[in-house]
Amino acid sequence: MYEFFLRATGLREMKDDISAIQSKVDSMERMIESENIKIKDFELKAAEAEKEYKTCEHIQDLDNKLLKTRKMLLWSKVGEFEEELSELESNLEKVSKRKEQYSQQLAQQGEIDQKSLNRKMKDQMTGKLKKLVDLKNQLTQEVESKRETLRSTTDHVMRIMPRPEGKFPSRTKLVRKKQALQKQLEREKRKHGDFFTAEAAYDKAVEDLKEANEDLRLSRELLEKEKEIYKDRRENWKDSRSDLQTLVNLHFNCILTRQGYYGQLVFDDKEKELTIEAIPAHQEETAVTKALSEGEKSFTIIAFILAFSDLSLFDAPFRAMDVFDIFMDSVNWKISMGLLIKQASSPNPRNQYIFLTPQDINGIPRQSNIRIHKLAAVDRGQQYISFPSNRDA
Repeated sequence: MYEFFLRATGLREMKDDISAIQSKVDSMERMIESENIKIKDFELKAAEAEKEYKTCEHIQDLDNKLLKTRKMLLWSKVGEFEEELSELESNLEKVSKRKEQYSQQLAQQGEIDQKSLNRKMKDQMTGKLKKLVDLKNQLTQEVESKRETLRSTTDHVMRIMPRPEGKFPSRTKLVRKKQALQKQLEREKRKHGDFFTAEAAYDKAVEDLKEANEDLRLSRELLEKEKEIYKDRRENWKDSRSDLQTLVNLHFNCILTRQGYYGQLVFDDKEKELTIEAIPAHQEETAVTKALSEGEKSFTIIAFILAFSDLSLFDAPFRAMDVFDIFMDSVNWKISMGLLIKQASSPNPRNQYIFLTPQDINGIPRQSNIRIHKLAAVDRGQQYISFPSNRDA
């Protein structure tokens, strides 16, 4: 009975929809649990990648130190050029001074009487002066060449690294430092791998964790929305169930009171049970349908069914009742048929009623909207069913 009430009022379909939402909520909760497990895996991978990345930061520091040492070697080369140029300029200055001294000495000798001048000494001084002039010219060319080399080298190195302050370390010391850093860097790379590879792995692990957390956040938002929908639907369903129970009970009692009956429908939502209670006109105490006579029971059941029909909750175009009156006495049968015919005669062209009864139907009134079909009497000795031949058809 309770299930009939749910199906007749459409509450069963609503309940099924709510159950589908509940199943969806359960599925989403399981999915979120699975995502939480995945996030833990992503967090573990991210932690391992971060650890490896921080370890490889030491490798990057070594690489940076090696690069800086190489750049310092370039400036060290510039420093060597500067020292060489300074030495050349110093030598050129010395040669220039000596040349000036010899030139002055020759000029002084020129003022002395040519007869008294030592010819041999004059030739020696002239030869030295010539050598000094040649040496000066050579040094001047070397200084200009060294300056050009220093200028181009300095410009090149400046594009790589600004000139450091202070005095440059010796080139020998820088070479030893470079070799030591290279060996240490090679050892660390063999042990921990490349820094950029570790950095890329760490970035990917962080991005995967971020995406997983975002997916989890969206899933939780959807879950909360589904829970709200489920809660609203369930509350609406409970309200609808309560309203329909009240309406059905009211219509049921109205149908009973037309014939002097009184009764009610008792709904036990917890146990999913529906009890029909009725008081026939000749009784004073309420009785369930099991305590009624067969005729009273059938009439009560018809009143129960009509209570739903009056609410127009059935949307089927055909409504049929089969041998509903098999145990009815003539009084209850007449009352029940009157109620059914009255219900079927209501102006509703969408519905058609079909009543199958073994009772005598001679008392049913002849109306334009009522069509009566009588079946032939059953031949108890019939052995087979005769069908018309094609020729007869």
